[in-house]
Amino acid sequence: MRVFLLASLLLLLAACSRPGPSTAKAPEPSQPEPAQPKPAQPEPSRPEPLPSGEPLGTAHPLGYLHSPPGAHWLAVSQVREDRNGDGRADGSPYLLFGPGPGERIDAFCASDPIGRYLVVVRGDSTWLIDSYTRAETRLGPRPNPLDPVFIGGGSLFFPPPCAQFSADGRRLLFVRPRPGDGRLMLVVREVQGGSESILNPGPGLLDTAQLDPTGQWVFYEAVERDTNGDGTLSRINRHDFGGSAVPEGDAPESRVQRVDGRALREPDSLLVPLGQSILRRGSRGELLVEDASGQRTEWVPAECGAYLLHVDPVRELLLVACRNRGSPSPVELHGRAVHQALGVTTYAGQFLEERFSSSTRLVTIAPVSPPVVNRLEPEFSDTLLDLERRTVHPMHGQVLHTHGTRALVLDARQQVWLVDVERGERTALGKGGGESLWFQSTPGVVLVEGLLVDLEAGRLLGRPAPGVLAVDARGRVLRHDVTPVSGSGLGPIRWHLAPPHK
Repeated sequence: MRVFLLASLLLLLAACSRPGPSTAKAPEPSQPEPAQPKPAQPEPSRPEPLPSGEPLGTAHPLGYLHSPPGAHWLAVSQVREDRNGDGRADGSPYLLFGPGPGERIDAFCASDPIGRYLVVVRGDSTWLIDSYTRAETRLGPRPNPLDPVFIGGGSLFFPPPCAQFSADGRRLLFVRPRPGDGRLMLVVREVQGGSESILNPGPGLLDTAQLDPTGQWVFYEAVERDTNGDGTLSRINRHDFGGSAVPEGDAPESRVQRVDGRALREPDSLLVPLGQSILRRGSRGELLVEDASGQRTEWVPAECGAYLLHVDPVRELLLVACRNRGSPSPVELHGRAVHQALGVTTYAGQFLEERFSSSTRLVTIAPVSPPVVNRLEPEFSDTLLDLERRTVHPMHGQVLHTHGTRALVLDARQQVWLVDVERGERTALGKGGGESLWFQSTPGVVLVEGLLVDLEAGRLLGRPAPGVLAVDARGRVLRHDVTPVSGSGLGPIRWHLAPPHK
């Protein structure tokens, strides 16, 4: 358009500069070509996984940190060099995009569920890295280790987590000092577009912050009052937990804001976000859903005495135990137009009441078991609820893991079963009793009771030897060259194909 306007202006100037009037008709300016829509940029393909058998890291003490499902990068911690000159080697995290020693970073913060984006601290900055394109975006100054904020629900590990992705990976929560006074602000960033919402956490010392799985709400805590009477405001030192000393510090106050910055009215009655709506407990104990306009609708009546077991924001369903109807308590499913007794009872206080939502299809209920009728029936037997079909399925064992419509179940004889709820199939996989990885980055491929199982495909992959650090989506296992006897082993580590099942 600018080229056309400039050409038209030159023609006009040239016509005005001609001597005397002219009866010749000026030529009509040519019409610009219609703008063609820009072709959509193709999504970059996921890089190839780190090769099998190649050394990752160096020959120094090594602790595993994180690997994405596609295993195309790896974050590890190793003790390699004396950086402060005290004669002792220091531990540092390293980021590897290929075999070898990798790049030293100052902290690994978080990764999205599929492992495309990750957040690290390097030098004086916090960086968002696109592992597919290797593009880097500076998010802000590095967190101050003397002023820790525990992002993502807190952690007992050091350094504390400094970022958190939403469950769908679209949003990212972190903190950034405000220019001028350095006060910490909460930042929610749209990962793809880069737009940001800046949330003021209000008075006091920001202590913890967590993005709910839907990415619509931020829960956080701040220390505003001197609850221990020492004359200062101080956070509780979480590293004191688990020891004999009583943790020191002031008790924080809970707060919540929507990502758009609006503070929540009556935060004390909030239970769980439900997308754009929220779930509240009424004055008589009823469960109410409040939409964005403030309109409230009762979903669970007060006479139930609902104890919240699970919240599904996609299907708009609540799983509750009705404490006012006996102990053990009957379990019921409620929604906008759903009020269903499930025929299962449980002890409502055996777990913490749910505070976050999930759209997983299968939910485990720990029921009060009937008398044992055969030797395959354990003392306690779980039940699975299929939220898609709203059907109940006794498992005759302990549910170890679920993915999609499949579950892994351990019976009283330590036999592991693969159960497909949708197909009604139950397949024996083998004897359990081996190691399990409880912090899985690959939900479709898991190591449970010593068995490596592809739940996505519904098959047993093998029984790896002990000492597995991680598994990937292809069924490979990550391990030390020499299995450590105790403590951290020596690097390097390598990806290996799992031995076939025999």
